[in-house]
Amino acid sequence: MKEIFNSKKYFYISIFLIAVGFFSIPVHATGITSANSFVEINTTANDFRARKEVGTTAGTMSISGFDFIVTPERTNICQQGQSSSICTNPQAFDYFPTGSLNSIVFGDIPTNSYLVFINDDHDENTDRETMIGEIVFDYEILGYWTDPFMTIDLDEVDKVGAIYPTSTANGFPGRGTENHVHYGSSTTASTITGDWVSIGSDKRTFRIGTENSR
Repeated sequence: MKEIFNSKKYFYISIFLIAVGFFSIPVHATGITSANSFVEINTTANDFRARKEVGTTAGTMSISGFDFIVTPERTNICQQGQSSSICTNPQAFDYFPTGSLNSIVFGDIPTNSYLVFINDDHDENTDRETMIGEIVFDYEILGYWTDPFMTIDLDEVDKVGAIYPTSTANGFPGRGTENHVHYGSSTTASTITGDWVSIGSDKRTFRIGTENSR
């Protein structure tokens, strides 16, 4: 069980936002309206490997050591005529806001991609309720992926020049959430029985609680 808990130090979630138009300029350069004290906005993050993969100081970690990190990956992904399958085939999200479509074709809809992750320590159970990350985006959240295989180096979605792990990398299974709970339109729910995410009724507010054992 200790090995399972240790692997929980490194989860990553991919979030996708719909932009209002291909040539639109975000209200904020990052596309992020605000974030609370448990979220670190890091636009220069470029090492998305888990510490377990390459050592205790490897991979991007927060400055405080207890924060979630959100980093932009791509703006207006798949809007340059790419023929990649991820741009031309419908992509289903693991979770999406109530009332939204559960899949889109990225090549048809201007979309921004982000990674939200923690490569630091959160205590088992209690931090799910007491250290809740909140991010308000400029644009509507289309959905997100928690599947580890969707948070690695994906053509046209990845951050150019960043280091991503392979599916065989040490710690890879821990990139997903544990006993994931999704609250479709709640901004207040939390649980100690599983990692959880809520998307507010405005479809722009993203909240997350997780543990990974220290």
